[in-house]
Amino acid sequence: MNILKNIKIYQKLFFCIVFISIGFISSILYLFNALHLLKVNGPIYKQIVEGKDLIADILPPPGYIIESYLVCFELKENISNRQEIKRLSEYLLKKLKNDYLERHNYWAADKIFFQNDNVLRNSMIENSYIPVINFFNIIDHEYLPAIAQMDLIKTSMILNTKLKSNYIEHRKYIDKVVQLANEKNFNIEQSAKIRIKNKIILSVGICLFSIFTGLFIFLIVIKQINSSLTDLSDKIKEISDGEGNLTKRIISKNNDEIGVISNDFNKFIEKLQNMVQNISDNAGIVASSSIELSTASTQIAANAEEMSSQTAAAATATRQTAANVHMISSATEEISASANSVSAAVEEMSVSLNEVAKNCQQESTIAAEAESHVINSKDVMDKLGTAAQAIGKITDIINEIAEQTKLLALNATIEAARAGESGKGFTVVAGEVKELARQTADATQKIAQQIIDIQNNTQSAVITIKVVAKKIEEVNTISQSIASAAEEQSAAINEIAKNIAQMSHKTHEVAKNVSESDQGLTSVSAAIGSVNSAAADTSRGIVHIKTGADDLSRLSESLKKVINQFQI
Repeated sequence: MNILKNIKIYQKLFFCIVFISIGFISSILYLFNALHLLKVNGPIYKQIVEGKDLIADILPPPGYIIESYLVCFELKENISNRQEIKRLSEYLLKKLKNDYLERHNYWAADKIFFQNDNVLRNSMIENSYIPVINFFNIIDHEYLPAIAQMDLIKTSMILNTKLKSNYIEHRKYIDKVVQLANEKNFNIEQSAKIRIKNKIILSVGICLFSIFTGLFIFLIVIKQINSSLTDLSDKIKEISDGEGNLTKRIISKNNDEIGVISNDFNKFIEKLQNMVQNISDNAGIVASSSIELSTASTQIAANAEEMSSQTAAAATATRQTAANVHMISSATEEISASANSVSAAVEEMSVSLNEVAKNCQQESTIAAEAESHVINSKDVMDKLGTAAQAIGKITDIINEIAEQTKLLALNATIEAARAGESGKGFTVVAGEVKELARQTADATQKIAQQIIDIQNNTQSAVITIKVVAKKIEEVNTISQSIASAAEEQSAAINEIAKNIAQMSHKTHEVAKNVSESDQGLTSVSAAIGSVNSAAADTSRGIVHIKTGADDLSRLSESLKKVINQFQI
């Protein structure tokens, strides 16, 4: 049976009709052979006729009273034998009469053999019957009583006159019946031969006509089936071999199974076309979203670099302020050490106080600049948080698109499985689409995680910047207090001698404030370091986001290449 799998359908159908034709012709030949054996004057028919003729040659026919006539002679010959007379008269003679009447009644009721042949019927049923009735009546009423009386003369007279005349009359009509029956049988046989010959010729003609008509119709059906299957195969091959033209449909006017297959294939291609169209649209959305994501990540990277440069400037200003505070602390220590010799060092203290006022003014300016940089850093971090939230929304959209793409790929796989062998090519494409959707979802998850890290780092940086801003504000306040104190000391330089105790006290406050300024600047420096670290983390996160956006863009391009294989 494996050899049939490699033969085309029209060849299989052609072989079937050939085998059927051979079987049909063989059956007809076998039937003709049977008719030849069973026909009139055929071998079997002749055997039956010869068997009947053999029986007729051996047994006297019941429709012919010759045996009864011979029994009458036996009665005459055995007239003195009572037992033989009784056997012949009561058994044989009665039996022969009953057999004759039975056959006569049979032929009288027959409506087939004597149909349209009144001469034969009258000769058999009426003309030959009357002498027989007279014959048996004479036997019953005259001949048997003479036998019983053992009257040989009367018996011989009745036998040679009345019985003989009726027997001769009966035989005359019987001979005529035999002649007419033989003629009738001969005519029937000849008519049967002609009819059988005509029937055979007609049967052969009908058989040949049926065979050739069936072959013609079968060839037309094979041609239609082969044309429909070839069209269906070409359309499927055109799609599966890489053409990918999903706009073509199979036009079938048949309402048979091939028409149903064509309609189902058209529905399948229409569904597949819609799926590919949806995937193509989603691929475009993914591509545009990846471009927006890459642009946003570039902008965030630029903002991160700007924030890093601003924090560097704030760190430089903080270091300069720390140096100034250190100088103020040294000057304050000199003032405290020279408190007992203030009178001798008034000019020196005046110079020192001027320097302190100048340094405090410079410190205030630097602190103001640091506060401005911190405020700018806070604005940048706020923009960074807003951009990160926008990117998060984009990744959500991309994730939803990836999920829809996976659902579409799953539907395409199911529709391809329903198509069987015809949908194997679509199963591969659906698998590739599903794999690209999975990779898109994975890349989107990674990007979403990086965005969450950026948002957390951004929030930490914002909190740190707020602390830095607060500390810088405290340093500015302290610096203004130092400047005010220095101005007061400079204004009261002429009264230093009188207010030495007060100056010592103010000098102690100055030292305390300078110490607090030093501590505040240390906190500011640590906070700026934290901001710088957060900026660095943000920059690294942006690099990961941009990498993910590039991967997403490549995936969308790959998806477009797969979609471009189809013509929709």
